[in-house]
Formats: sequence, structure tokens, C-alpha cells
Amino acid sequence: MKFSIPRLLLITTILIGFNNFTFSQQNNLTFKDCLWIKGIQNNNNTIDSIEFQSEDWLKKQFNFNPIVDFLKDTILKKYKNIVNKKSSLFVVFRSKSNEEIQLTAIERGTFKSTLSNKKMIADNEIILNQGDAKTGEIISYLFNKNTFVGKRKGNLIFDDMLYEDSSFENQLLELIYIPEIIDNKQKGIVESYLSIKHGISLDEKQNYYNAKGDTIWNAEANDGFNKRVTGIGKEAFFGLNQKQSKNAVGDGLSIGFEKIYQTNLENNVVLSENDFIIWGDNDKNYVLEQNNDEAKKTMARIWKLKTIADGFENFTTQIKIDKKLMPIETNFDETATDFIWLAIDNSGSSMFNFEAAQFIKATINNENEIVFDQVIFNTNMEYLFTILKATESEITSLINSTNGTSRTIQTTNQLSNQYTIYPNPVNANDKFNIQFHFTQPKKVTVQIDDVNGKVIRSKDLGSIDNYIFTENLTVCGSYLIFVNIDGQLETSKLIVQ
Repeated sequence: MKFSIPRLLLITTILIGFNNFTFSQQNNLTFKDCLWIKGIQNNNNTIDSIEFQSEDWLKKQFNFNPIVDFLKDTILKKYKNIVNKKSSLFVVFRSKSNEEIQLTAIERGTFKSTLSNKKMIADNEIILNQGDAKTGEIISYLFNKNTFVGKRKGNLIFDDMLYEDSSFENQLLELIYIPEIIDNKQKGIVESYLSIKHGISLDEKQNYYNAKGDTIWNAEANDGFNKRVTGIGKEAFFGLNQKQSKNAVGDGLSIGFEKIYQTNLENNVVLSENDFIIWGDNDKNYVLEQNNDEAKKTMARIWKLKTIADGFENFTTQIKIDKKLMPIETNFDETATDFIWLAIDNSGSSMFNFEAAQFIKATINNENEIVFDQVIFNTNMEYLFTILKATESEITSLINSTNGTSRTIQTTNQLSNQYTIYPNPVNANDKFNIQFHFTQPKKVTVQIDDVNGKVIRSKDLGSIDNYIFTENLTVCGSYLIFVNIDGQLETSKLIVQ
């Protein structure tokens, strides 16, 4: 018997039938079918706003997705004659109960394997002592039982305590049963899907894969940032369309495409196949500290974020911080002119480089949350980001330094980041691009100055919405790019090397 258990926060489980997969959340299963049980989304694309006020309704959601509601989703208590002696079972669940509750059982003849919120037992032998399931678990159980003799197959049973739990203290998020033993790579693909959908992180040494088997998060390459790895993205193979996510351990950070809603279903952003954003952190504290003579106050916690896409596009995101889950503390006297900023570094350095960062001022900062709107990431790139506190003049001083790469400052009185400069740095004589992405046409002019203030290029682009301005520079050095959009000016830096 082969057994493995990556710990995750809880949410739905998964199913993957690699060559002969049939969705089987129904009664008329065939012996060749995989069994896939998951929470059912609302198919009428309407959300009852009154229902949102219901505490019971909120209990039925995990990581912005619905949990399995046995009566509503017409799940059987017992699936007869489906379990082969060689099988793979994935179960995702959460249990808030302090008492031991049996969730599922596999039985055939004298053989019985049970999974509770505390342990797994097979043939009267404890093969797993679990940790705290209150934040969620992903269990992978691969087995080959020679005691399964004859033609009859085993049964998969759900316990009444889970089935009739009206308080939703014990939640099944997803279950996938595959009537064969899958290999390690396939197992990792399934676990990655479940992790991304439900915000439950895999083991820190484990890679994350898309359905094709491509690595989308390499644990070794991202050493030092493998805490609370979380993701959003789309894959047709699994039916994955996760547009916003937060880690199940509850670190307070949420990231969503365009805007974060109360449910994943409400977010109507259209993603392309194999679009992903994956992030993890360095496990440092949330304290904002003032170091040496520096004016800015920085946080030790740093996140690493990676974007993946088959084609070129920009991802526009919203980033939220729940202050109850991320208690940001300070070791200095705050002033009314200090603001919260998101600092983003794409210089490729292993250490955060504030000299090369883009700074975005919080749109909302109240007693409950901090919100950063219109945060744009280029695809197929890696970023570091963190939180800091500083005055606008202190951030402006960083922007005006001569050592930066592509840096912008975004405040409530300025434009959102509606354009992207790439590549940056760029080689002398090679082309670089300024891509604009407006929801409606705007009048735009572009001016490029050298560090001495000499105008190198200037062009009126007229009224544009989605447009790419291409240019090249022959002399190495730092340049300022002034972009005037409908009379409002933003400044960025370009490095030619």
C-alpha cells in the first residue's frame, strides 16, 4: 500500500480521471467511472442579496466556493460496488469539532478503512494521525489491497454525522475516487488543482503543476517563499476557474482578478486557459519597522508572486488585507501624513530592492481592511511585494533616485496603473514597448527625457484605448518617461543597458 498526505487548509476535494474520466455526481455510476463529488455552483448566474446576509449561507462557503451540501446536491450515503483493490482516493474536508467524527469509510468483506477528522485506520492499523483539521485537510490515499478477492468491489460510505450535520461544523469540500493507482506526477497534478481551488497549501517541498504536468511553482527555485503558497487560475480539464483566493490558514491576504467579491461565482472576469497567479511568503512578521536613518517603515514579511500565461497579457488584480487576520504593528510614532503603500519589485533580486520598486498607495485603509486597486502584473514574470508606511514625499524621493528601474507612484489623486513598460531594463538599440490598456479612449502623449532633463523623444498618440507604443534608445543610461493621460501626468523610469 502506498499512502501520502499533503497537508492543506480545507476545502473541496478533487477528481481527475486521466484517460477515461466521467463526471459522476449522480446515482447511475458504472464500474469504469471515477467518482467526483464537489459543491455545486449556482447555475442561474443570479445571487440573492438577502441570502448573503445569512450566517448559514456563509458557513456553506469555503475560499469563495460552495461546500458539499448532501441534501441539496443529492449525494448518496453509500456508493456500492465501486472500489477496486487498486484505487486512489482524494478527500478535502474541514472539521471544527473537538470530538472524533467519522467522515468516510471503504469496506469490502473483512477489510475496512475509515477516515475521521482525527486519523485514518486501515485493517485496524492507524496509518495517519492528523493534525488540526479546523483549517482544512487534503488527504491522498493510494492503496493496493490484496484482500480484495473475487469479482465484487468495495463500497464507499459517508457517515451520518457528516451527512446530517446541519451546523456545518464538519464540511466535505470535495471527493475524488479513481479506480486505479495513479503515479506520483498525476497525484501531484490532482493535489495542485485542489490546493489552488481551495487555498490549502501543499507541503513546502512540493511543486505545483497544471493539468498538462507543467511546473507552475517550483519549491526549490522559490526556496524561502514556500509558506502559504496560494493561487488563482483557470483550467478546463478540472473545471477550475478560481478568480480570487485566500489561504485557508487565514493570514489575511486575498488576491483576485480585477476585484474581490463575496463569492468566486460573482467575479465575472473572463480568464484564458492556463492563466495562473501563484504566490507564497517568507514567513516573517507583520511589524512595520523604521531602520537606521531611513524615513520609510518596512515590513519583514515579503511575498513572492509568479504569473503564468500561454500568451502575452496583463493581469489586473485587487489585493486586500484583513487587519483582523494580519495585525500590522508598528515600532514608531505614526503621523497623519504616513500612508500605507504596496511596494512591488520585479528586478529579479532575491532580496527586496526598494530602489527598483513600484509603489501603490492604498485605496482603502480603515479599521477592518487595507485595499489596493488596479494592481497590474505582467504575465510570465516573477515579483516580490511587501507593505510599507511612508509619506508621499518620501516615496517621491525614492522615485526620483537615479538607481531605479521601472518605478511609478500611484496615489488617490493620480491615475491607476493603466500602462506597462517592457522589457525594462532593455538593451541599447533593442525595442521597448509602452502598452496602454484603458476601458475607454483617452488622450495620451509620451515624452522621454534623459537624466539631465533633455527631451529625447516626444509623441502625441491622440485618443487611444488599447495601444502599444514602441521605441528604441541607443545610449545606455537611465531615462524618465512622462506619460500624460487626459491631462494627468505619471512618471516612470527606464534603464537602457
